Amino acid sequence: MTEQTILAQKESSMPTYVTLFRYSSEGFKHLNEEGRQQQIRLIEAHGGRVKDAYGLLGEWDVLFITEFPDETSAMSALVTTCQSGMGTTQTMTALPWADFVQLGHPS
Repeated sequence: MTEQTILAQKESSMPTYVTLFRYSSEGFKHLNEEGRQQQIRLIEAHGGRVKDAYGLLGEWDVLFITEFPDETSAMSALVTTCQSGMGTTQTMTALPWADFVQLGHPS
């Protein structure tokens, strides 16, 4: 098995998190490509990666789907984001659908 394959398997085994983000008025000033890259670097600095992101209509402005090695890493990135004054978040752990269904039908 190559090192790249091992790394890919390790990355895919990281827990997934869904984060709803609401910009503050200061945060909206950074709604551009540089602000997006800064957020990605912050997540990566805490061992995470952004799987996807969506702009939203409604109560929340952005939905991030991320992976982190563990809850502590995820929380650290989110605390850093909130301390920056860019906005507020709500984060949930997400399981792949098959794993979720399996919880209701243990072997």
